Amino acid sequence: MILDPITETIAHFIGHFNLQAEQARMREAYDRIKATAEKKDNEYKLQPVDAKGDQEHEFSDFDPGVRFVNEGDPVVLPPVTKLPSLMPPLQPDLASLGPADPAHLKQLATAFAGASPGQGFIVEPPSSLAALIKQDIWLSDHDYVTNADVHIDPIDPAEAWRQLSVLAGKAGELEVLDTSADLSSEDGVASFISQSREALDAFTTAADTDATVTVVHDGALLGTWVNGSETTDVPGFVDSLPASLQPEDDETGASTPINADETGGFVDLTAGSNLIVNQANLANSWVVSPVIAVAGDSIKLDIISQVNVIHDIDSVDVAAGWTSGPGQANALFSIASFAMTSNPVNAATDEDGAAAGFPSDWAVTTIDGNLLFLNWIEQYTLMSDADTSVLSSSGSATMIMAGGNLATNSVSLLDLGHYYDLIIIDGSMYNANIISQMNVLLDDDTIWTLAGGPQSATGELGTSGNLLWKNASINTIGTAQYEALAGAYADTADSFANGKDKVSDGVLEDPAFAGLDALRVLHVTGDMISLQYIKQTTILGDQDQVALAGDALLANPQAEWTMTTGENALANFATITDAGVDGTVHVGGEQYSDALLYQAEFISTEPLAAGANDPLVLATEAVVFLADDVTAQDNGDNADMGYVRAGETPADIMQTVLG
Repeated sequence: MILDPITETIAHFIGHFNLQAEQARMREAYDRIKATAEKKDNEYKLQPVDAKGDQEHEFSDFDPGVRFVNEGDPVVLPPVTKLPSLMPPLQPDLASLGPADPAHLKQLATAFAGASPGQGFIVEPPSSLAALIKQDIWLSDHDYVTNADVHIDPIDPAEAWRQLSVLAGKAGELEVLDTSADLSSEDGVASFISQSREALDAFTTAADTDATVTVVHDGALLGTWVNGSETTDVPGFVDSLPASLQPEDDETGASTPINADETGGFVDLTAGSNLIVNQANLANSWVVSPVIAVAGDSIKLDIISQVNVIHDIDSVDVAAGWTSGPGQANALFSIASFAMTSNPVNAATDEDGAAAGFPSDWAVTTIDGNLLFLNWIEQYTLMSDADTSVLSSSGSATMIMAGGNLATNSVSLLDLGHYYDLIIIDGSMYNANIISQMNVLLDDDTIWTLAGGPQSATGELGTSGNLLWKNASINTIGTAQYEALAGAYADTADSFANGKDKVSDGVLEDPAFAGLDALRVLHVTGDMISLQYIKQTTILGDQDQVALAGDALLANPQAEWTMTTGENALANFATITDAGVDGTVHVGGEQYSDALLYQAEFISTEPLAAGANDPLVLATEAVVFLADDVTAQDNGDNADMGYVRAGETPADIMQTVLG
């Protein structure tokens, strides 16, 4: 219905009036709700309270609620000075290898003041120690990089692993140590040391090897050898690093920004420059004594084995005018040192400077069975960095990092334990310090110019300049004199073997015990076995292929080229410190001491052809670099996953190397 103008105006006015009235009612309700909400919010606000943080509580001693009444006659014990349960351990200065001053020897003498001869004491025995550490790094870094409209076939990962496995097999043939050991029992550890001794007795250098081998075999070795030559001039590791891995000089300040417009563009490729480091420091001073009596045999071995293997055959087909980067010769270093430092026990004297008296009593602690000190460290690094690059130049800056991987394994152990004046062993004493190091590097590079590529391009090219570094040292603190077990020491050993635990007067009057009122004696009914073992293996495959391509629209013949496909560094550092004091070992059986230094260097110049067997399966002698099951137990999650064929994607990259 159409209203007349007056009626329509009235209707609009009534509607407008209703809207204003409704808004007024809504505002009144909103204000009331808002006020109520603010009131509730204020009710829940936290009120500041002054809290007293210092609360007084009375702590009472623990009461287990056990009541015991002895119904028998009370036993009155004679007053006896209490023997300390554990004397302070010997703490040699491992940093300077200087002599330690075991001043706590005098503390023990006062512990027996007032004790009558023959009074028995029991001291807390040492425990066996076993540490088995295995560190693995497996890395596969196969890159395909291109900034040109050209495609080439990348490096076949299966072929890269095959070549690396062949070279590792050659390194395994040069290894002289049998690293298979049953570490699930104490007898297995002793058997490993005995087998190592037999291997040293029968050791001969292979006559048909193409490697450079140095062998130094003697009853005891002292000195430093670098690449087979004894010397005192040892090169520095940092100074020997390739240029691309040298640490930056802080004094140079901030780096200068690169302006591609000023340089006319450049191409910078880094497909190598990988750094791998295995580091292990082991110091053992678990049980120390200046006098040891062994009823059985005494076997001591110090062995260092070092192997360097490299295969670096490059194929370069580029325009004339390219220059090699600085320090492009490969550097291989094998550094081994044997050191012995005297650490005498200071003899006690009286005020006049004369030798003090001798002990009249002894405290005995007995180990039933064998006493074992085992530190077994294995460090493995397996890396494959096979990169494929297709590059062209333009007026811009192109920087590509396809390598530059860093892998490190590090272990540091310090075993500090007990000091005794006399150790009596009913069985034999085994002591072996063994270091095995191996570096394997495959750095075959292929660089060429594609059809239509930059025929006049020049630049700096580095395909070698690798560093293979091994540094091993065995340091002995405390010298040992060996004598036959006879006289008073033989009588004492027989007494302890028969359960009488009597130290003969001749032993008590040994000048080594002058100034002590009593002896701390450790008695081992079985063998005392000490094995300190470090094995380090580093394997790197850095096979790179680089193709120089052209760009019809953006090609820049004036661009600066810098390519690095080498300059890798493989480093192994290992140190074993056997800390003790100067003393005498009385041996009832055979006394055997031997030391061996073995250094082998092999530079392969032959193509890495496939073997007669499946090329992806390492031969038995080639798996020496792999982590064997050290306990001959089921490995659980690390059990063999089987053999992966080429073209399949393995869950574990090692499966393309292992069978």
